[in-house]
This record gives sequence, structure tokens and C-alpha cells, in this order.
Amino acid sequence: MEIDAVSAVPEERQQSLLPAVNSVCHSVHLKLKDELDGEKLSELLKKVRQNVPGLIELHFGANDMQAYPKKTESPDGNTHALFSRHQNGQYLKIYQTHPAHLELANYLLSKAERPPTVIDFVNIKSHL
Repeated sequence: MEIDAVSAVPEERQQSLLPAVNSVCHSVHLKLKDELDGEKLSELLKKVRQNVPGLIELHFGANDMQAYPKKTESPDGNTHALFSRHQNGQYLKIYQTHPAHLELANYLLSKAERPPTVIDFVNIKSHL
């Protein structure tokens, strides 16, 4: 049986905006100018997933402009996003300097038209 890490945390801590308490999300939006090598990208993502401590999830994908009717284009023209979630802010710091992440970041930045837009936030449990 698997236990959801968030539900194992007491309710008052689940609502905390402190990065030391809850998981932290890291979202990187890129405008790529060059095509990506799918095999190389898959290898780099796998290396990050397997080697970075405290990483809960990691996703990368293209902005799907046809995802739903009347979807508007990104105002910055971002074409791709990299999203990661970490056990807490300390693990995000480890991720930032981990060799596997740096290799992935350098590869993506080598294909980027400009510096990425980055958003980091504390993930609080919602009751939807």
C-alpha cells in the first residue's frame, strides 16, 4: 500500500507556505529555437529522475496550442515547459546544483532563444 506523502503530514502543516514544510514546485518556461534530440532528452530526464534526491516528479513537454478551443498563445511565446516537484525547499536547492540537473538545464538552454521564465512555489494541499 502506498501512502501519499502530503496526506501523511498534519493538516496545519499542509496549509503552510513555508518551503521547509511542504513540497516545492519549480516551473521553467522556455522558448526553444532549435529542435530537440528526443533520445538525448529522454536520457537526460531519466538521469535526473534516477539520481536527484528529494525529487517527487519531473515533467517536460511542448505547449499544445490546440489543447482546447480558444486557447490563447503564451504572451512570451514559450514553446516548452519543464516542471519538477521536490519534497521541500532544501531539496530544490540540491536539485539546482546537482550534476544531472545541470546537464539537462545546459542542454535545454543551448536550444533556447532567450533565458527562461522560472516560477517556484510552495505546494499546499487543496480540498477539491
